[in-house]
Amino acid sequence: MVEEKMMRTKNHARMDKLRIPIILLCLVLLLKLPTLWLPYHWDELLFVGYAKYFSVNGFFSLPPDNVGHVRLFPWVLATAFLAFGESVFISHIITALFAFLGVYFTYLIAKDIFSKKVGIVAALLLFLSPIYFAMSGQALLDIPLTAMMLATFYFAMKKKIWPYMIFGVATVLTKEPGVILVVSIALYQLLKHKSWKKMILYGLPAAAFIVWILFMGSFSQPRTYTTPIIVEFGQRLAAQVYQIFFWNYTWLPTILIAFAIYKKKFSGKNIEPLFPLILTSALMIIAFSIPSDFTQLLPRYLLPILPLYFIFAAYSIDSLSKNFKNKKLAEWVVLIVIITLFVSCYRFNWGVKGFVQDPIFHSTLLHKKYLASIVSGELSMDYTDIVKAEKQMLDFVFVNYPNSKIVASVPIANSVSLKANVGYSQWQTHNITILYPPTKEKISQAEFLIYEPYAPLPQDINEEIAKMSLVKKFEINRASISLYKIKR
Repeated sequence: MVEEKMMRTKNHARMDKLRIPIILLCLVLLLKLPTLWLPYHWDELLFVGYAKYFSVNGFFSLPPDNVGHVRLFPWVLATAFLAFGESVFISHIITALFAFLGVYFTYLIAKDIFSKKVGIVAALLLFLSPIYFAMSGQALLDIPLTAMMLATFYFAMKKKIWPYMIFGVATVLTKEPGVILVVSIALYQLLKHKSWKKMILYGLPAAAFIVWILFMGSFSQPRTYTTPIIVEFGQRLAAQVYQIFFWNYTWLPTILIAFAIYKKKFSGKNIEPLFPLILTSALMIIAFSIPSDFTQLLPRYLLPILPLYFIFAAYSIDSLSKNFKNKKLAEWVVLIVIITLFVSCYRFNWGVKGFVQDPIFHSTLLHKKYLASIVSGELSMDYTDIVKAEKQMLDFVFVNYPNSKIVASVPIANSVSLKANVGYSQWQTHNITILYPPTKEKISQAEFLIYEPYAPLPQDINEEIAKMSLVKKFEINRASISLYKIKR
């Protein structure tokens, strides 16, 4: 009887360990299911194009249009293409699985440092936050980077060296900011244990990045800045701080965190283990604030910071709710309010002021720092309407205007030709020629122009469009795309 009871206890504990990851996995896949078969959007085509190129030409070949990123994610996609066939579903299901890993390791970290309840709340807040939710359906580098960084930190925290080494190498080969986490973990080992040996041991994964740079080099494109460096630094810093702590209703969790700090709910005991993540977050913000050839500023670059932020938010909710008579009710009310506000941001307001709801955002220069991401629609679920409209337009053109020359901006240009030299086309074989970027000279050579309002054109091109005749316009919700006939 005693042995039977012990076996039941062990089985129950084993099932309890599996229950949360299974629930989180089902939640991620269920909510991202509508996006798994959607066409690629914007920069997705770049990395999927690399994956296709590597699957054909070898993993260490150099694509003609190389932007200099390390390659783990395109390698993963290329491996999947070789194993299961090339498809948009494969790319997006892999991204969704990385999104699950990010959510799951957020849960594990928060559970080990605080409690199981804090872990669950932190995982939910992260996944349902507007930018993480939108990025979870797009085959870009930032979701995989976030997942690998969290796994690396978790295994370092648990002192599991071999898993740490594996995920540490994966982190630095997913995207360059991963090196910051490895350096932070190594520095933490030195400060905590006063051991250079431990620092070197935990810093070893960074060697993979050094080897990569030595053998493959860096191919970052130079950038120029029209504002003084100190002004540019200040604007970038303000934009990032605003994005993390205030944008898309994160001001509410920020208030809760600030109040929890004021009430001395946080202690050195639960903050100290998170030091590598805190240091990594600070260094990433500083790094992306420095104007340089290597630090273009896009909101998705800060995704690896969000898990730590939501861990603090979840603990603040848990600790502050103890002041209420009905603790559970207080927790549920706060959680439902935050999630409801987050979900309300899944669709941005494409009004006169632009693409985001936040009036403070538009009353500052901050929106200019994030203009590329805002106009692309990648920060919200509006991108799903954009790609559907683009597909309808291209299907229409392929059928009705084969062999035509068309002027188009970035999204369509990427969708059709992927900058014309990586050799990957998103849709069916076609004979149309895309002329990019839109200029008066290219308009003089073309028969049609495709116009997307979320891909701004120079003023002189807008003036040319006014002289053209509209052939067809496709609209899905607030996304639209128009085909114009160029008059001679």
